[in-house]
Amino acid sequence: MPGYCRETISRRIHHLIPQTQLSIIAQDVEQCLRNFYSSEMFALLKDLPQENWLEVENVSFFHLDGLKIWAVLDCSFRTDDGVTIIDWKTGRATSKDISLQLSCYAMYSQDKWGIKPENIRLIEYNLLSDQKAEFTITKGEIKDTTSYIKGSVADMRSLLLDVDNNVPKDEKFFIKVEDERIRDRCNFKKVCDL
Repeated sequence: MPGYCRETISRRIHHLIPQTQLSIIAQDVEQCLRNFYSSEMFALLKDLPQENWLEVENVSFFHLDGLKIWAVLDCSFRTDDGVTIIDWKTGRATSKDISLQLSCYAMYSQDKWGIKPENIRLIEYNLLSDQKAEFTITKGEIKDTTSYIKGSVADMRSLLLDVDNNVPKDEKFFIKVEDERIRDRCNFKKVCDL
Protein backbone atom coordinates (compact mmCIF):
# COMPACT_ATOMS: atom_id res chain seq x y z
CA MET A 1 0.00 0.00 0.00
CA PRO A 2 1.45 3.40 -0.96
CA GLY A 3 2.61 5.61 1.90
CA TYR A 4 0.04 8.32 1.25
CA CYS A 5 -2.77 5.73 1.56
CA ARG A 6 -1.42 4.51 4.91
CA GLU A 7 -1.18 8.11 6.14
CA THR A 8 -4.72 8.92 5.01
CA ILE A 9 -6.13 5.78 6.61
CA SER A 10 -4.13 6.38 9.78
CA ARG A 11 -5.37 10.00 10.04
CA ARG A 12 -8.97 8.91 9.52
CA ILE A 13 -8.74 6.14 12.09
CA HIS A 14 -7.16 8.47 14.65
CA HIS A 15 -9.85 11.04 13.91
CA LEU A 16 -12.68 8.52 14.35
CA ILE A 17 -11.32 6.45 17.24
CA PRO A 18 -9.89 7.97 20.44
CA GLN A 19 -6.29 6.98 21.31
CA THR A 20 -7.41 5.11 24.45
CA GLN A 21 -9.75 3.01 22.34
CA LEU A 22 -6.99 2.35 19.78
CA SER A 23 -4.74 1.06 22.59
CA ILE A 24 -7.47 -1.34 23.75
CA ILE A 25 -8.01 -2.53 20.18
CA ALA A 26 -4.27 -3.12 19.73
CA GLN A 27 -4.14 -5.13 22.97
CA ASP A 28 -7.16 -7.17 21.87
CA VAL A 29 -5.60 -7.90 18.48
CA GLU A 30 -2.38 -9.04 20.14
CA GLN A 31 -4.32 -11.27 22.56
CA CYS A 32 -6.35 -12.78 19.70
CA LEU A 33 -3.16 -13.64 17.82
CA ARG A 34 -1.49 -15.12 20.91
CA ASN A 35 -4.57 -17.24 21.65
CA PHE A 36 -4.84 -18.39 18.04
CA TYR A 37 -1.22 -19.50 17.75
CA SER A 38 -1.36 -21.38 21.05
CA SER A 39 -4.76 -22.98 20.38
CA GLU A 40 -5.60 -26.59 19.56
CA MET A 41 -7.38 -25.20 16.48
CA PHE A 42 -4.13 -23.81 15.09
CA ALA A 43 -2.36 -27.10 15.82
CA LEU A 44 -5.12 -28.97 13.97
CA LEU A 45 -5.16 -26.58 11.01
CA LYS A 46 -1.39 -26.44 10.47
CA ASP A 47 -1.24 -30.26 10.27
CA LEU A 48 -4.32 -30.57 8.05
CA PRO A 49 -3.52 -32.10 4.63
CA GLN A 50 -4.02 -29.61 1.81
CA GLU A 51 -6.62 -31.83 0.09
CA ASN A 52 -8.89 -31.55 3.17
CA TRP A 53 -9.17 -27.76 2.99
CA LEU A 54 -12.43 -26.54 1.50
CA GLU A 55 -12.77 -22.77 1.92
CA VAL A 56 -11.21 -19.94 3.89
CA GLU A 57 -12.98 -16.58 3.65
CA ASN A 58 -14.32 -17.23 0.14
CA VAL A 59 -17.27 -15.08 -0.85
CA SER A 60 -19.72 -17.65 -2.15
CA PHE A 61 -23.42 -18.45 -2.21
CA PHE A 62 -26.07 -21.14 -2.27
CA HIS A 63 -29.49 -21.15 -3.87
CA LEU A 64 -32.80 -21.21 -2.06
CA ASP A 65 -35.89 -21.22 -4.25
CA GLY A 66 -34.00 -19.45 -7.03
CA LEU A 67 -32.53 -16.85 -4.66
CA LYS A 68 -28.81 -16.38 -4.26
CA ILE A 69 -27.94 -16.48 -0.56
CA TRP A 70 -24.42 -15.20 0.10
CA ALA A 71 -22.12 -16.91 2.60
CA VAL A 72 -18.54 -16.40 3.74
CA LEU A 73 -17.18 -19.26 5.84
CA ASP A 74 -14.19 -18.24 7.94
CA CYS A 75 -12.67 -21.72 7.71
CA SER A 76 -13.93 -25.09 6.49
CA PHE A 77 -12.37 -28.49 5.91
CA ARG A 78 -13.24 -32.14 5.35
CA THR A 79 -13.03 -34.70 8.13
CA ASP A 80 -13.43 -38.47 8.12
CA ASP A 81 -17.15 -38.18 8.81
CA GLY A 82 -18.12 -34.89 7.16
CA VAL A 83 -17.17 -31.22 7.33
CA THR A 84 -15.99 -28.87 10.06
CA ILE A 85 -16.74 -25.15 9.83
CA ILE A 86 -15.01 -22.68 12.14
CA ASP A 87 -16.50 -19.27 12.75
CA TRP A 88 -13.88 -17.00 14.33
CA LYS A 89 -15.08 -14.34 16.77
CA THR A 90 -12.90 -11.52 18.06
CA GLY A 91 -15.26 -9.60 20.34
CA ARG A 92 -15.40 -9.55 24.10
CA ALA A 93 -18.78 -11.29 24.31
CA THR A 94 -19.69 -14.67 22.91
CA SER A 95 -22.63 -14.59 20.53
CA LYS A 96 -25.87 -15.31 22.30
CA ASP A 97 -27.77 -16.62 19.30
CA ILE A 98 -25.75 -17.64 16.31
CA SER A 99 -28.09 -20.41 15.23
CA LEU A 100 -29.28 -18.45 12.17
CA GLN A 101 -25.73 -17.86 10.96
CA LEU A 102 -24.61 -21.44 11.60
CA SER A 103 -27.79 -22.83 10.08
CA CYS A 104 -27.02 -20.83 6.91
CA TYR A 105 -23.53 -22.35 6.91
CA ALA A 106 -25.08 -25.82 7.17
CA MET A 107 -27.44 -25.02 4.28
CA TYR A 108 -24.46 -23.83 2.26
CA SER A 109 -22.57 -27.07 3.04
CA GLN A 110 -25.55 -29.14 1.95
CA ASP A 111 -25.83 -27.22 -1.32
CA LYS A 112 -22.11 -26.96 -2.10
CA TRP A 113 -20.74 -30.30 -0.90
CA GLY A 114 -23.85 -32.47 -0.40
CA ILE A 115 -23.19 -32.83 3.34
CA LYS A 116 -26.07 -33.83 5.62
CA PRO A 117 -26.63 -31.57 8.66
CA GLU A 118 -25.71 -34.35 11.10
CA ASN A 119 -22.27 -34.58 9.45
CA ILE A 120 -21.47 -30.90 9.86
CA ARG A 121 -19.47 -29.86 12.92
CA LEU A 122 -19.84 -26.14 13.59
CA ILE A 123 -17.38 -24.40 15.89
CA GLU A 124 -17.60 -20.87 17.18
CA TYR A 125 -14.13 -19.94 18.40
CA ASN A 126 -13.71 -16.67 20.30
CA LEU A 127 -10.08 -15.70 19.85
CA LEU A 128 -10.13 -12.93 22.46
CA SER A 129 -11.49 -15.08 25.30
CA ASP A 130 -9.90 -18.28 23.94
CA GLN A 131 -13.23 -20.12 24.19
CA LYS A 132 -14.63 -22.71 21.83
CA ALA A 133 -18.25 -23.80 21.49
CA GLU A 134 -19.41 -26.63 19.23
CA PHE A 135 -22.84 -26.85 17.64
CA THR A 136 -24.87 -29.16 15.48
CA ILE A 137 -27.78 -28.06 13.35
CA THR A 138 -30.95 -30.08 13.05
CA LYS A 139 -33.23 -30.41 10.05
CA GLY A 140 -35.83 -28.47 12.09
CA GLU A 141 -33.43 -25.53 12.51
CA ILE A 142 -32.72 -25.56 8.79
CA LYS A 143 -36.47 -25.52 8.13
CA ASP A 144 -36.86 -22.56 10.52
CA THR A 145 -33.95 -20.74 8.87
CA THR A 146 -35.46 -21.34 5.43
CA SER A 147 -38.74 -19.78 6.63
CA TYR A 148 -36.87 -16.86 8.18
CA ILE A 149 -34.92 -16.17 4.96
CA LYS A 150 -38.06 -16.35 2.83
CA GLY A 151 -39.85 -13.95 5.22
CA SER A 152 -36.89 -11.57 5.19
CA VAL A 153 -36.80 -11.60 1.38
CA ALA A 154 -40.55 -10.93 1.25
CA ASP A 155 -40.08 -7.98 3.65
CA MET A 156 -37.29 -6.52 1.50
CA ARG A 157 -39.25 -7.01 -1.72
CA SER A 158 -42.25 -5.23 -0.18
CA LEU A 159 -40.09 -2.07 -0.15
CA LEU A 160 -39.41 -2.25 -3.89
CA LEU A 161 -41.39 -0.50 -6.58
CA ASP A 162 -39.89 -2.79 -9.23
CA VAL A 163 -38.63 -6.13 -7.87
CA ASP A 164 -37.04 -7.31 -11.13
CA ASN A 165 -34.90 -4.18 -11.44
CA ASN A 166 -34.38 -3.65 -7.69
CA VAL A 167 -35.95 -0.17 -7.72
CA PRO A 168 -37.01 1.03 -4.25
CA LYS A 169 -40.24 2.77 -3.40
CA ASP A 170 -40.17 6.50 -2.74
CA GLU A 171 -38.19 7.64 0.33
CA LYS A 172 -41.40 8.49 2.21
CA PHE A 173 -42.06 4.72 2.55
CA PHE A 174 -38.94 4.34 4.68
CA ILE A 175 -39.45 5.35 8.29
CA LYS A 176 -36.48 6.95 10.03
CA VAL A 177 -35.65 5.11 13.25
CA GLU A 178 -35.55 7.44 16.24
CA ASP A 179 -34.18 4.95 18.80
CA GLU A 180 -30.50 5.90 19.19
CA ARG A 181 -29.54 2.38 20.35
CA ILE A 182 -30.67 1.05 16.97
CA ARG A 183 -29.33 3.99 14.97
CA ASP A 184 -25.86 3.66 16.53
CA ARG A 185 -25.53 0.17 15.00
CA CYS A 186 -26.90 1.14 11.58
CA ASN A 187 -24.65 0.66 8.56
CA PHE A 188 -26.57 3.24 6.52
CA LYS A 189 -26.26 6.39 8.65
CA LYS A 190 -25.21 8.53 5.70
CA VAL A 191 -28.54 7.87 3.99
CA CYS A 192 -30.32 9.56 6.91
CA ASP A 193 -27.68 12.30 7.34
CA LEU A 194 -26.85 11.12 10.87
